[in-house]
Amino acid sequence: MFDRLPWLPTAWYEPLDEGEPVEFFADDGARLRGSYLASHTPERQGIIVFCHELNGDRWNVRPYAQQLLRQGFDVLTFDFRNHGTSDRTSGYEPTPWVTTLDMADVAAAIRFLMTMPDSDPQGVGLLGVGKGAAVATCVASVDSRVRVLVAEGLYSTRPFAARLCARLAGVPWLMRIGARLVRLMDAWVRFVLGRRRGYHFIDVDRAARRVGQPVLLIHGRHDRYVPLAWIQWLQRRMPPGTRLWVVEGAQQATAVEAAKQHHCASVARFFHRQVASEPAAPAQNGLSLVQPPQPARPPSGGATPALPSA
Repeated sequence: MFDRLPWLPTAWYEPLDEGEPVEFFADDGARLRGSYLASHTPERQGIIVFCHELNGDRWNVRPYAQQLLRQGFDVLTFDFRNHGTSDRTSGYEPTPWVTTLDMADVAAAIRFLMTMPDSDPQGVGLLGVGKGAAVATCVASVDSRVRVLVAEGLYSTRPFAARLCARLAGVPWLMRIGARLVRLMDAWVRFVLGRRRGYHFIDVDRAARRVGQPVLLIHGRHDRYVPLAWIQWLQRRMPPGTRLWVVEGAQQATAVEAAKQHHCASVARFFHRQVASEPAAPAQNGLSLVQPPQPARPPSGGATPALPSA
């Protein structure tokens, strides 16, 4: 069930005409490409990093971009490795499950923003959809430069492990250990997949419970892959004040299509309340938005790039 990965459909969007192309590098030397969209207001309120869905690209930001730009936020949207125009990493097969390589890509985006002359010293906000929401959540749990998190269609391996365990309902002694069996199955599957593919898979549930920033969770009431009950359970274990918006008529990561402009305006208002800060200095004329490559780390037994500490 884990190896036969579920097909998660992703909407395709036309590229935006505005924005400046950017390049930056992950710790292992992978070149990541994206676009930096400047706000439409005289004073910038903050910077948002957009993390797209599996099988998507940077332009999945399109439904959110105009509201965020009108609210005064700059937006960095980029292609994860093996997506869009970013580099392909040999031997890496993107899956719905979060890996340390995915986290390294987001960490590289944050590092790039923090080295810009007009960077916001208070940090950035993260907006993730689908797998991007899971990756953003994991990064927020270990990186203090993340000030606020919006996660739409968040999921992890845990609900899928619960489905596997449900198939064992005919074995009474297994069902008596309930939640412990789910955790054991989840850990075992992540370990086996990691050994098979040569990189580490992340426990999203554990990471989510370590997030200390303000959080807005958005979930479709009719999500076929991730039950609403799991998101509600996770919300209770996240920081006090974590908000959950259940969107009627939405399935996995389709809330923006279901709620349309109301959805984008709500996300923008949440960021405005949590992220708005003193305006940074304007960008220098002729600023090059290309980060020099970081020295690649030599591979050793499938090791993955180190992640920033909180």
